[in-house]
Amino acid sequence: MIIHYKNKKLAKTVENLKSIFKHYGVRAKKVNQRIEDLESSANMDVLRLVCPSCHPLTGDKDGEYAIEISGNHRIIFVINQDPIPVDDQNEIIYSDVTDIKILNIGEDYH
Repeated sequence: MIIHYKNKKLAKTVENLKSIFKHYGVRAKKVNQRIEDLESSANMDVLRLVCPSCHPLTGDKDGEYAIEISGNHRIIFVINQDPIPVDDQNEIIYSDVTDIKILNIGEDYH
């Protein structure tokens, strides 16, 4: 999957293992694992199989998705395709989603 980041500062926090440990401490191993899961997934359909905790958000985060890092901490991302691939019932075709943008890593929105 193609991964973009909200900004360069966020991208730098996961550019290598040393940086991941520096920025995410005790959650570093899980952050690294999830970034690798994102990078190795061909599309969002595969990602949802690899990371069963991947789910759409609602309310003020409608249109965003989350992947669990730990208890309450998540990687938050959006589909970075225009237009977003949908079927006749306006449901997202996850197998066609190959580009995402990470907005936040380690967010606790609970």
